[in-house]
Amino acid sequence: MEISDGRYQPQPHVAQELLKFPDELSSQKTIQQFLGLVNDMADFLPKLSHHTVWLFPMLKKNPPQWTSRQIEAVKAIKSLAEKMPPLKIPASSEKRILQTDASDECWGTVLLVQDNNNKRHVCGYKSGTFKASEKHYHSTFKKILAVKRGIEMFQFHLIGHDF
Repeated sequence: MEISDGRYQPQPHVAQELLKFPDELSSQKTIQQFLGLVNDMADFLPKLSHHTVWLFPMLKKNPPQWTSRQIEAVKAIKSLAEKMPPLKIPASSEKRILQTDASDECWGTVLLVQDNNNKRHVCGYKSGTFKASEKHYHSTFKKILAVKRGIEMFQFHLIGHDF
């Protein structure tokens, strides 16, 4: 991790390792290695679960056939990794902003801070997939669940601050 000027980001070689993977991952072990590396960079990758949702089924005992959908997911993740911006370390005086969203399969959240010039800076991303039972929730409840999970994921930065 590189830390300077109130920001942090992974060292460049981490993203380079991810880019070395082929677009079509040939074995479950390769998929696990790819997803493990992706997990290390998850805070820097927005809407990550929208892509990984297509890869996790490939780890099951009898996985489905590898299709263009999985190839697109791998390419999208690599594209996100190529342009990972540094994340801001929140200062105690900065206003916190938690933005969330939910779709049929996934939820996502981003923590931002607003500086004295009203400029917003990204502090981190979190996302995940809904459990099988949660996928049946009404969209309003999915969005509420996204807010709940966002607060849980970023509670260290939110406790004691208005947001």
